[in-house]
Amino acid sequence: MVGSPDKLLDDIKEKVTVFHGDLTDESTMLSSMDGVNAVISTLEPHLGEYPGGLPITHRYRLMMNCMKQKGIHRLLALTTPSLGHEEFGC
Repeated sequence: MVGSPDKLLDDIKEKVTVFHGDLTDESTMLSSMDGVNAVISTLEPHLGEYPGGLPITHRYRLMMNCMKQKGIHRLLALTTPSLGHEEFGC
């Protein structure tokens, strides 16, 4: 499930089923997990994009809830931490 399918390389698109949707859309997320044995996540925080709260936390919570509903017990999560502080020039 991706927010921007056009960013996927063509050779990847040929090997997977791509679901286009927002990571807050539970019904699309559930559909994308039909017949899945594991989830690979590359969710990452986007510094300064959100005015407050913890959107990546909410998205992971929803994803894990959907995985539980589908009986999926394997998750591979790849992410890059973001730091926002004057000291780092952010």
